[in-house]
Amino acid sequence: MKTHPLMVSTFGRMNVLKRYVLVFFFGISSFPRLLLEVHLRKNFGYRYFKSISALTIGIPMLIYPIAVGFGTVDSFKGFLDYLLHYASWFGFMALFAYACVKRQHEVTHEPGVYDFAKVSDYSGDRNPILENLILFGKPVTTKMVITLIEPGIFFFIGLGLIIFKQPIGGVLLVCSIMYSLCYFGAIYLADESMMDTIDDIIRQEELANVIVKGRGPEKTRGFEMFCDFPESVDLRQKIFEAVQRQTEILQAY
Repeated sequence: MKTHPLMVSTFGRMNVLKRYVLVFFFGISSFPRLLLEVHLRKNFGYRYFKSISALTIGIPMLIYPIAVGFGTVDSFKGFLDYLLHYASWFGFMALFAYACVKRQHEVTHEPGVYDFAKVSDYSGDRNPILENLILFGKPVTTKMVITLIEPGIFFFIGLGLIIFKQPIGGVLLVCSIMYSLCYFGAIYLADESMMDTIDDIIRQEELANVIVKGRGPEKTRGFEMFCDFPESVDLRQKIFEAVQRQTEILQAY
C-alpha cells in the first residue's frame, strides 16, 4: 500500500543486521529446503515444485560421493569401506528421488492453478501429526512447526549420522538450519508487511484528526505529522482533502 510522504512521519528502529541475515537465508535456501520439504510435505503448488529443480540439486549430490570417494578405492576392502561410508548418502538420495516422483505426480495429476484449486506457489500440505503436536501442555503453532519442528527432525537425524561418521549427516544438519532460518525470514517479512498495512489503515483513519482538528499523537493512536499547518480550519480541510486525493492516486498506480 503506497502512502503519501506527509503521512510517513515516524522514525522506526530497524535491526538491519537481522533483516539482511534473514532475507539472505530466505533467498539462498531454495535448494537446501527442497531436499527436506519433499519428505515433509505433499501437494505442492504447480510453480512451487519443479522436477528441474530436483534434478539440479539431485544430480550433483549423486555425483559427489562417486567423484570424491570412489577414486580412492584400491582394494575390495577399500570398496566395502567406501560403501559403508556413503551408504546413508546413497540411501537418502534414493528416498529423495522417490519422494520427488511422488510430488511430481501430485502436481501433474491433481487440480491446480488453472482450476482455481490452489495458489500456484503453495508450499504444500504439512504433516497433520506435526500440526497436532502438544508440547509442554500447549498445542504447537504453525510458526513452531515450520521453524522448529520440521527442520528439527532432520537436524537430529543429521546429528545422529554425524556421530556415526556419515557425510550426509552434515548436509542434513546444514539444510535443516537453512530451512529454519528461511522460514524465520519469511515470517519476519510477512509480519513487517502486516504491520505496514495496519499502520497505513491507522494513518488513513486518523488523518482528519491530525490535519483538520490538530490533535496530538496521544489522541490519534500515535500518528503525528511533523509539519506546520495553517491556523484556518478551512485551509486545514483543503489540505486534508488534497492529501486524500493524492493518496488515492498513489494507491491506484
